[in-house]
Amino acid sequence: MSSATVRENARYEINDDGVAILRMDCANSKYNLASLGLMTDIKQCFEELKENPQVKSIVLISSKVDNFISGADINTFLSINSEELTQMCRNVQEVYNDIENMPKPVIAAIQGPCLGGGCELSLSCHYRIASTLDKTAIGLPEVQLGVLPAAGGTQRLPRLINLPNALDLLLTGKQLKAKQAKKLGVVDALVEKIGDGVVNSAQGTLDLLEKAAVEAAKNIANGTLKINREHPWTSMKGLTYNLTTFNPYVRNFVLNRARQTVMKKTKGLYPSPLRILDVVKTGLEKGKEEGMLQEAINFGEIGKGSVAESLIGLFFGQTKCKRNPIGEPSREVKKVAVLGAGLMGSGIAQVSVARGYDVVMKDNAAAALASGQHAVYKAINGRAKKRRITNFEKNLILSRLTGQLDYSKFNDADIVIEAVLEDLDVKHQVIREVEEVVPEHCVIASNTSSIPIADIAKGSKRPSQVVGMHYFSPVDKMPLLEIIETPQTSKEALAAAVSVGLKQGKVVIVVKDGLGFYTTRCLMALMAESLIILLEGVDPKGFDSAVQKFGFPVGFATLLDEVGIDVAAHISDVVGSKFGARIDARDMTVLKELVSNGIKGRKSGQGIYMYGSGKSKKKEINKEAMEIIKRYTVSAKGSHDNEEIISRVFTKLVNEAAFSLQEGIIRDPVDGDIGFVFGIGFPPHLGGPFRYLDAIGVDKFVNQMEKLREIHGERFEIAPMLYDYAKDPSKKFHSKQ
Repeated sequence: MSSATVRENARYEINDDGVAILRMDCANSKYNLASLGLMTDIKQCFEELKENPQVKSIVLISSKVDNFISGADINTFLSINSEELTQMCRNVQEVYNDIENMPKPVIAAIQGPCLGGGCELSLSCHYRIASTLDKTAIGLPEVQLGVLPAAGGTQRLPRLINLPNALDLLLTGKQLKAKQAKKLGVVDALVEKIGDGVVNSAQGTLDLLEKAAVEAAKNIANGTLKINREHPWTSMKGLTYNLTTFNPYVRNFVLNRARQTVMKKTKGLYPSPLRILDVVKTGLEKGKEEGMLQEAINFGEIGKGSVAESLIGLFFGQTKCKRNPIGEPSREVKKVAVLGAGLMGSGIAQVSVARGYDVVMKDNAAAALASGQHAVYKAINGRAKKRRITNFEKNLILSRLTGQLDYSKFNDADIVIEAVLEDLDVKHQVIREVEEVVPEHCVIASNTSSIPIADIAKGSKRPSQVVGMHYFSPVDKMPLLEIIETPQTSKEALAAAVSVGLKQGKVVIVVKDGLGFYTTRCLMALMAESLIILLEGVDPKGFDSAVQKFGFPVGFATLLDEVGIDVAAHISDVVGSKFGARIDARDMTVLKELVSNGIKGRKSGQGIYMYGSGKSKKKEINKEAMEIIKRYTVSAKGSHDNEEIISRVFTKLVNEAAFSLQEGIIRDPVDGDIGFVFGIGFPPHLGGPFRYLDAIGVDKFVNQMEKLREIHGERFEIAPMLYDYAKDPSKKFHSKQ
């Protein structure tokens, strides 16, 4: 083995068989990023290795044990203009083209995230071998940031696998596990990970990966291992590849169908998937070089656009909210107890056992407990059936869950999360019962969506241990967790609750206590205005359609059904009493009458819409519900065109976010944006309420609200802080990233 040639972010050595091992290792960073520094060092290393007659083949591997390249250095392209961004892409393309055109075989040895620019680097290599370490993930997630792959990804991937599979990865940003990547043909070979019980298993697996990659490199160089990229017409995979790549009629059919799907899902609000389709088409029709040029040009154009700015802002916000802002608790949480085995309780239990916690779940009723346990089993078993986990891992996860009808196994719980009825007396009762059996350090958390935590803490002997943990349904799919602190909550209890949420895989925001906290309070402002719109006689389907075209995942009439009309009635009584006209749905009696007639929303099979037991997604309006609503009709003010209807509900929602920031309910605008997008479905392309205000200008927003207040009255009271921002255009909620 020759002595190492070392640069700041990469180094290489050459073994006795003429295999150069090029190790990427970004200086002063936990992760490798496709940064200018790394690209420069890789380019220089490859130039030297190309000219070195001793070198017969090259292995490209990371020195970081669980990270190949996580993606681009986003901060770099935020600081440059569109033309410079295009040129930066062209420079990286040149580096990757040089690797692809190397006369000596280049083998990418992949362990850990291989994403974005890292994935594109691996695609420029001649052979790819990946370890099955859990952290290994291969993909092109650029579309999720509002941009597109711009270092050859849109050109090399369709040529490597078939067009439909390539579009699936490019248009969704889906990340593949190593075995999935092998099945699709994105990687050529696998190295099985060393068992989890082995000390330093990740490093041991990386050593095995390097050994396998070096052997492959030697064998490819001497001709004993052939790289076969042929796609014979005689196989189904080959037939699909050849038809979608070379037959213009089939290719255009696939691309047109993909465009139709994109438009249906995005309503044309996101430019990046459409640009991806354009550059893929260009490359297949006019050649790879033209396709790569268009990649770079399009990246430069949309990379500085408002949608990319919003989605990148959310990316940074998510990163912030996956760290504990309170600090690590002094005592590690090992055991979680859950009170209530219903939909929320079983969901909380599921995400807890899945992430390694020992969990005891209690319910008073044996049937309810059995149902909750089955729900956890069904979810975990479903992951095993889809091969996301092994059967061994499934059994290990399920072994951590214990069901109880009493408190006998609560004596060593570190945190108790209650998910019982939204009734203050019931919550006080279970807290008193729990405190008789749990240790002194145990945190008591309430999964309430609206009741002030200070009121719940009044039932506790140790209010400093009481916090709110507001999960969203379904718990295993909704990423947000809203953690609520009272003035009495100790830092240790708060830190412990946040640490649990983060380990459960949640995006966590910490908010101050108050009626409805942050998300529920703002959601009720939206729901109240939506109800008034329905009382004015607007058709629910037309209303929902307008809302979805604006970018919300569901319409607000449907949302009322999903939340539950009974829940909305209960919360509205409480919230409306504090916020008055601002969150006032005129006469809540209409909600109560709907509930008294069994019309509670989707869960009861009927709400504003009818919900059958069949698989049909088509919903019919509930005539009985509409008859009741008509009895409470109010006179309409203003117009009912889509623009004004959207303006009414949207401004109410954003305005309430501003009130929440002004009152200190949320800590900063980032938390406010994250809470809206990941908790209540605010359109991601707008980035959240505060990024939206920065984009359109607060003065314009205030003018819009003042016009609505003239028509509709004090429901449109404007948050005072917005007047301050409107007077000074230089004031922004977000500084430039």
